[in-house]
Amino acid sequence: MSNDSGYPENCDPSRNQSGAELTTLLTNAGQSALIDYMNTYWLPNTGAAPNSLWSHEWDTHGTCYSTITPSCLGSSAGSDAVVFLETVVGLFKGLDTYTFLSDAGIQPSEDSVSYTDLTDAIVKATGFTPKFDCEDGSIYQITYYFNLQGALGDANFQGIGNDGQYPENCDRSRNRNGAQLTRLLANAGQSALVSYMNEAVVFLETVVGLFKQLDTYTFLSNAGITPSEDSVSYNDLTNAIVKATGFTPKFDCKGGSIYQITYYFNLKGALGDGNFQGIDIPSFVSSGCPDTVAYLPKSS
Repeated sequence: MSNDSGYPENCDPSRNQSGAELTTLLTNAGQSALIDYMNTYWLPNTGAAPNSLWSHEWDTHGTCYSTITPSCLGSSAGSDAVVFLETVVGLFKGLDTYTFLSDAGIQPSEDSVSYTDLTDAIVKATGFTPKFDCEDGSIYQITYYFNLQGALGDANFQGIGNDGQYPENCDRSRNRNGAQLTRLLANAGQSALVSYMNEAVVFLETVVGLFKQLDTYTFLSNAGITPSEDSVSYNDLTNAIVKATGFTPKFDCKGGSIYQITYYFNLKGALGDGNFQGIDIPSFVSSGCPDTVAYLPKSS
């Protein structure tokens, strides 16, 4: 996800499909009922043909899912687009926002309604907080966020909140204490990694590998920014890292000083051998740093 609420886009133009081509693919897949549903509920707000919007969404976002490529599915070209559209509509049907709000006594009208009441109604129905987008004081879009477990077509979608919080302690049967992790790493021939981190094996190798690649000190030093007692522009810090990496991290500050820098990624593939694509800080995550901050030496 990028800093303007966008996601990686147009990842594989060779898989693009026009609106007419998508309609044909769905028809050939026996999905005429899905076409009828999409013609009713998945419409552009510009007056254009409905399938022009489906094509835009598939080309822009659907082609970025590597787990539904025809080679992964073991099926013919275009099958990936069918899986994408089936999945998107299936999720939409499971998120009946109108009913969620109606059950809380909130109906479409010219009257204003509390943002808290809207949020509470959806949280009560789903268990997680969506993102509301507004223009001129009116809601025009509601976005739900998920963590995806598995390949897109048969995955488990876990709803997550709009507050940047993710599920934790998901499987306590896989918990490991520090000594157990150390033994696992040693048995895997990773003694050098144990000494480097001293605290599973694929997870730790991946985390440390990412950390080694993100030499933030050097990124900033190359821009003439070194730890000191002096304040530095937040924009200068951000620009230095964007120049080095191509994406914007999250800075956390306390007492006007940086205490943590967080990088975000989209992961294509499995954790151990996947492709980590750096992305900008999500729009729903706030940085919480002033315009000028202290980048202090570690001893400070």
